[in-house]
Amino acid sequence: MPLPENVRVEFYVPHAEVLKRACLLVSHAGHGVVLKALYYGVPMVLVPWGRDQPGVAARAEALGVATVIPREGLSEVRLAEAVTAVFGNASVPGRGAATFETAASQNPVGLACQAIETLLNLV
Repeated sequence: MPLPENVRVEFYVPHAEVLKRACLLVSHAGHGVVLKALYYGVPMVLVPWGRDQPGVAARAEALGVATVIPREGLSEVRLAEAVTAVFGNASVPGRGAATFETAASQNPVGLACQAIETLLNLV
């Protein structure tokens, strides 16, 4: 089946290159792409499939940066409703960037190192 004129298929595209220009991410909720979407302030519609994805999706939803559709509840109508809801909520796109800025300002690497050193000193 030939592709439409406005479709392009690539073997590999880095998440960051796409998310820099994106207005929405529809994804399986892999932690890498969700973190990059947060970094670029891109709202998300997430459909987790397994492994850590339900937890990643739930956290993104709790932060107010994603709408989650359970895999078994996915349909064209449900997806269209979720996308429409994200675009209808003007505060959603800015939340991802704000959430990332908050985390970065808290020095998460430094806090993790301190926690590990504290645990090592207890042994």
